[in-house]
Amino acid sequence: MAAQGRISGFGTLPSGMALNAKYTELTSGASGSLTAMLQGHIEVATKLADTFRRMGEQYVATDEAVAASLRPTEPR
Repeated sequence: MAAQGRISGFGTLPSGMALNAKYTELTSGASGSLTAMLQGHIEVATKLADTFRRMGEQYVATDEAVAASLRPTEPR
């Protein structure tokens, strides 16, 4: 595979050139290409990671608040 998202190695015959164009389109073309699909998966995984990170922070905050509410208080 060559740089810049171009596939090479199919030769110069018309069928090889057509195959090269098709694989290039499938890997780095518009929507539906491998590149676009992977980018979509990366975005979803990033959002999930952010969500779980926020959930963890909220869990810690809630746990600390509950622990504080359970501590004995001094009589007034």
